[in-house]
Amino acid sequence: VAHTIFEWRKRQDDPAAGVALAFRGKHFNDRNVSRVYIPPTQYQGRVGAVRFRRGDADFCIIVAYILVEPHTQAQKQYSAQLWQWIQHLLDQLPSRGLHILLLDANGRVGMESSQCVGNSEPEGKTTTVPCYMSVCNIIIYYHLFAVNTWYPCGPTYFGQFGNNSRIDYICLPQSKKTSVQACTVPHSAGDGLQCISAR
Repeated sequence: VAHTIFEWRKRQDDPAAGVALAFRGKHFNDRNVSRVYIPPTQYQGRVGAVRFRRGDADFCIIVAYILVEPHTQAQKQYSAQLWQWIQHLLDQLPSRGLHILLLDANGRVGMESSQCVGNSEPEGKTTTVPCYMSVCNIIIYYHLFAVNTWYPCGPTYFGQFGNNSRIDYICLPQSKKTSVQACTVPHSAGDGLQCISAR
């Protein structure tokens, strides 16, 4: 099997959503899956998680697609409750495990042009925006760090009109910072995924 894929499909009333995780079959397969976390119906397509156990390794990968900056009170409440579900999941996980948070955060954290100082270092112009602050808060509270703010990876979002930005993050425990050897954005993989989505 080339890949093992987990998908949390979008709801009909939320066409922009839809998240998935793909793992190379030679490293992880169904036998390694300890639990698949299914969010409540209202968050389907926005978040999901898989916990793996293999030998003495125990880790959980959480993927989340956060709303573009909410404007109405209902949107703000929805976004806040989505973050609460993620926090509740993190609180449930054993401290001995490795927890990896993959975020399409729709918020800029860290400096765009260079490595950041500190575990998040939000840009000054965005520190008062709730969407961005939510990212910073969860990073700080759970002692995480956004890996790709420490490497010159460049943008993770490429708009059709050249409006590129970095709004996606790989978050790991701060204790694992010295274990990271490299971090890059695989543009070729992104092109392939866009082609698949267009078919």
